[in-house]
Amino acid sequence: MTIAENDGCDARREPQHDSSINRSPQLGATPGSAAANGGVLDGPRRVVKLGGSLLSDPQLPVRWDAWWRSQPRWDTLVVVGGGCWVDAVREADKLHSLGEEVSHWLAIDALRITARLAGQVLGLPVLRQIPPVRRHALAECEQETQCQVSILDPSTWLRDIEWRLPGRVLPHTWNVTTDSIAARLANVWRAQELVLCKSVSVVEPLPCATELVAQGVVDAEFPAASRSTIVRIVNLRQST
Repeated sequence: MTIAENDGCDARREPQHDSSINRSPQLGATPGSAAANGGVLDGPRRVVKLGGSLLSDPQLPVRWDAWWRSQPRWDTLVVVGGGCWVDAVREADKLHSLGEEVSHWLAIDALRITARLAGQVLGLPVLRQIPPVRRHALAECEQETQCQVSILDPSTWLRDIEWRLPGRVLPHTWNVTTDSIAARLANVWRAQELVLCKSVSVVEPLPCATELVAQGVVDAEFPAASRSTIVRIVNLRQST
């Protein structure tokens, strides 16, 4: 289902377990760019947030493969949630009053573990930096014959690069999880869509982003971080 720009709540139904928030997509190519560049376009791109809780699912490789095979063949970057590793940091903050700044960076360090773990489980390469946007001949883009899918370990990018980039910089608080990190990445990489692969289904019709925050589906920063991005929410535990 779609929700209009600025978190409006006019919605229409989409297939079960795959919901979307549609907010003025940022495309990698502008009208007329193919002609201006000799029939060459920026390749279509997506960012996927893979929930850390999914790492405990013994069927994750099968579910991921089934979902991936059903998608358009676009270049894809995967950001993996922190799962129990970040939960441990959160609990330590409660017990020892670490503070949000310290806790934020400890949680980011934990993402290095989950990225490498997911890389092993899914058989995907793990990158430390955002790859450049690949360019394709128009015919190749239309046929979707080429794509690259990788997992991003976002720790270096967040420490050294993200805060220098245009747009809303992510705050160093518990309001930010990999939902918002993936949304920020999608904006920076000019991805055509952001897919949140989670362990829960969203009640239809899909509410606006601020209501998703109230339901605990996404983090508090997500409505701001995901502006100008098409978002889909998928319950990967129900993918076969």
